[in-house]
Amino acid sequence: MRPQLKALGQYPKGTALFLGLILYSLGVASTYADDNSSTEIVAEWDFVAKEELRKDGWPDGWTRRTGSDYPKFIPVAIHQNARSAEDLKEIENVRRLSSQCYVAWQQNKWPWQVIPEKVPPAIDQLLERSLLNPYLRIQMDGGAVEVLSPPIPVDIHSSYFMSASIHCDSTDYDASAKLRFLDTGRKTLFEMPTKAFAGKTGWKSASSQSQYPFRDDIAFVQVILQVLPKSMKAYRGEFGFDAIRVFRTPRINLFVDSPLPYYRQGDEVVVRCTANGMTTDQSSIELVLIDHTGREVSRVNKLFVRSEAQQTRYVTIRSAESKSAKTSYWDGSCEWRLPNLAPGYYEITTQLSKGKSGVFELEEQFVILPDEIQRKPDSRFGWTMSTKNNEELDNIGTSRLVEILRRSQVGRVKLPIWFDSRDAEASKAAIDRVDKVQLTGIHCVGVIATPPVSLHSKFARLNPEESGTALEDTLIVQTFLEPVMSQMCPRISEFQIGWDHETSFISNPRISQSLAAIKKLVNRYGQETQIIASRSPLLAAPKVDAIDRWQLYCSHPLTAVETEGLFEKEGKSVLASRPPWMNVTPIGASDYSLSVRVQDLVHRMVKIAGDPTSQGTTAWVSNPTDPEVGLIDRDGGPREMFLPFRSTAAALAGMRQIGSIPIQSLGVNYIIASGDHAKLIAWSARSTTAQLYLGEAVSARDIWGRS
Repeated sequence: MRPQLKALGQYPKGTALFLGLILYSLGVASTYADDNSSTEIVAEWDFVAKEELRKDGWPDGWTRRTGSDYPKFIPVAIHQNARSAEDLKEIENVRRLSSQCYVAWQQNKWPWQVIPEKVPPAIDQLLERSLLNPYLRIQMDGGAVEVLSPPIPVDIHSSYFMSASIHCDSTDYDASAKLRFLDTGRKTLFEMPTKAFAGKTGWKSASSQSQYPFRDDIAFVQVILQVLPKSMKAYRGEFGFDAIRVFRTPRINLFVDSPLPYYRQGDEVVVRCTANGMTTDQSSIELVLIDHTGREVSRVNKLFVRSEAQQTRYVTIRSAESKSAKTSYWDGSCEWRLPNLAPGYYEITTQLSKGKSGVFELEEQFVILPDEIQRKPDSRFGWTMSTKNNEELDNIGTSRLVEILRRSQVGRVKLPIWFDSRDAEASKAAIDRVDKVQLTGIHCVGVIATPPVSLHSKFARLNPEESGTALEDTLIVQTFLEPVMSQMCPRISEFQIGWDHETSFISNPRISQSLAAIKKLVNRYGQETQIIASRSPLLAAPKVDAIDRWQLYCSHPLTAVETEGLFEKEGKSVLASRPPWMNVTPIGASDYSLSVRVQDLVHRMVKIAGDPTSQGTTAWVSNPTDPEVGLIDRDGGPREMFLPFRSTAAALAGMRQIGSIPIQSLGVNYIIASGDHAKLIAWSARSTTAQLYLGEAVSARDIWGRS
């Protein structure tokens, strides 16, 4: 992090000699280098004098983006903290005295016995970094700013990431940095951003991720510093960037031995780690196993072992100036067989044990499922796999998706079904996905929303990225939807218009004809079909004849009490025979602790299970791959909320909430029952003890599946 220093004028007299001695000691210490570090700095900028040879306030080799949204008039320049004549005079005194001390130490004399002919470069560099403290300052005046470093040559056998110090003093803008990856033609391949900052934050450290998909066409990386407005009203603000570093690390892969990281209790878990681009022998990695609470379960240090017959690989890196250099690398691996683990959610974290940077880490998640009988999924709980252009679905794959859904205890799933009928492969993939999911007993709901990318050119005068505008043209919709519905209606009986979060367009009169056409199309191919659309629960239901059932969606999840009120209100409406679908998406990971998120999810799921009028699936989790939701990741691996959802859905399967036990020490509790079989769900915000007689054959599990 960039150091915060007082103005020089605030120091008492006599401080100059003291600072000189401090700088002298720093100069000696700064000669130390960590030669064994597995993390190397390949480029750095502190915006000091040697990086500004033209003395024009602009870092050498850097450029800035220009255009209508990126005006040139916004001041961007290197700024020094020390500007006044008094500060500069004090710095000159420190410079002179520090030079005397430094030269005297080299000549083994007292400082007053020497008069330096010139100031040693090391003294100037330390003074500049510590007292002048230059940084790149951006003074916003509307618009946006993007500043780009010169390209940095890299090799494909290593991983690269960046760090920066960022200063903000406005809530109207987001300030961040990112590392852009380029091919040999300087074309952008992908970008890895840092966290964005806003408000009066002071100096904050940020870094990009060091892991990304392997690509053999990466040739350069480039640092991008940017300040972007949050709205059209953004006006003034001052921002700073400093201590820019680009790091190289070995390309490390961390994974468990199962294609799907969902283990049964008693299964052995083997963690494997491979490394490419190692430069030092005897490199090791620290592996730490933690549970859902962040508690350390186990820790080991594993030495990377070279593969048998591993030959040192020499790689040539061409620089931006067409120069080249050879670097030697080797590959290694290690494995860790974990002890027998109780059911729960676990994370493996890593950190290279050599090197002082302490910034290179990896994470891998897995769950241990309790050893229990697989219950029939509860049709009242489902997931909405609503993703832009099916990216997550394509990434997970159909077979993997089916297995994840089967293990998650969901009874229904919403899948986008609009495919391009001219693309035989896309058509087959969409139909195959629906068929394979429904073969497991999980019911599919087809989502008709944004058209596939290959059809976007047909919607030239509209915005095909939004369902509302994409569905405005009745003729285009009918033309491209009819072959889809002819395939899907024999398979699916429920279709949703638009994604869950799109609640405003359905009452737009411009799409009323399209809705009527879709309704007619659906009825032509399937007699018992329903049309569903999403709306806000805070507004009255619009009168749309084509809609048979509503999906209630609110950007801020409703509490259990609000959910109960909605059931009562909607039950009195004209749609009482078809109660609305509810939203039980977990509240955001950024805003709430895990324990609060778990309790809120269980509370809402139990409340919905207790409503006597519920029919079909009434509770949906929207976009479970969203990191804020935290059920699964983009590859289908489990996240922290997977087991709480699964445990609750499994407990509620085939059962209904019938009441609670009014004992204060028991905390919040619900009784769920089916026939002569009953369960008690309870939790408390504090440690309590309650004595109850619950029968002869009683078993208990926590939300993580542990007995």
